Amino acid sequence: MKRPARPEGSASKGLDEVLLQVQVPAPPDRPWLRRAAWVLWPAFVAAAVLEIAVFALVDPEALHGLGGEPLALSRTAIYSLAFLGFWATSAAAAAMALWLSAGEAAAPQRWAGR
Repeated sequence: MKRPARPEGSASKGLDEVLLQVQVPAPPDRPWLRRAAWVLWPAFVAAAVLEIAVFALVDPEALHGLGGEPLALSRTAIYSLAFLGFWATSAAAAAMALWLSAGEAAAPQRWAGR
């Protein structure tokens, strides 16, 4: 469908023309935020998979503490605490992998003589 032509002396601008003139500033460069996303997102996915795998096999109400007494937590609390524990553990592993890979670019120069 064709747009109707606007008169030459028309002072109003179309939405397309206004949007083309809007200057959107580039987002600031935040390498720490990018690295955090590299660590936390895969850790989140891994925690979700672990949560599904573990609680497909284990009933949270059947869990007992170290003294043998049943845990005094609701099913939802156990799911939540387990997920946070899985996420923290996965994030620690991903952060360590990122930290260890940081020296990878310098490795060929370090061991070039060997």
